[in-house]
Amino acid sequence: KPTRILEIGCGTGLLTELLARNWPEAQIVATDFAPQMLERASRRAIPRTEFKLMDAANPTVEGPFDVVCGNLVMQWLEQPEQVMERLGGLLAPGGVLAVSTLLDGTFAEWKAACASEGVQPATPHYPQAGQIQAWTPWLFAGLWESESCVQAFGSGLEFVRHLKATGASVPQAGRKPMGAAALRRVARRLDHSGAAITWQLAYGCFRKPLVAGVFVTGTDTG
Repeated sequence: KPTRILEIGCGTGLLTELLARNWPEAQIVATDFAPQMLERASRRAIPRTEFKLMDAANPTVEGPFDVVCGNLVMQWLEQPEQVMERLGGLLAPGGVLAVSTLLDGTFAEWKAACASEGVQPATPHYPQAGQIQAWTPWLFAGLWESESCVQAFGSGLEFVRHLKATGASVPQAGRKPMGAAALRRVARRLDHSGAAITWQLAYGCFRKPLVAGVFVTGTDTG
């Protein structure tokens, strides 16, 4: 059972609450880059949890931790492979790094609705499934697995409100958010197709070796 957990990109505290529920004796350090997200998460009054402002790309906390985790945060980072190495360095021997990310193809229905209305979507560019295989800390055991999930919404506007409520409505860098009139048109177009949205998800789980080193067998001539 983990006694010390670091969460990156805690957002509104959904995962934080689950961590506390599953491991009630663990001390949790929940971090996020956005002060407003931390403020919202802290309202949940999660026991044994410290909320801290931190950029996941440049950790400012002291390890070691038994678990380092982050839900749907890796797609926001510019150098995820390097970030995985840094986060892995905060783990105790045998510790677990568990993260998830969005993949290319996410929100395909929303993008199609934008195209039908002649609107350029400001949705961020997400990585291809093949790209993330390199996001593995050196010598760690583990893998990335992906899945497709379809979520039904009552309306297109309900989908937009869901993104805002979870802090996931940030547009891609250098792009302005869609105007209100265009947003309503695209939302109505999404209604016509059933207001269902596809999420392309990837989960990475990696364990730090108990002893740093490499075992080589069958050396032949070396």
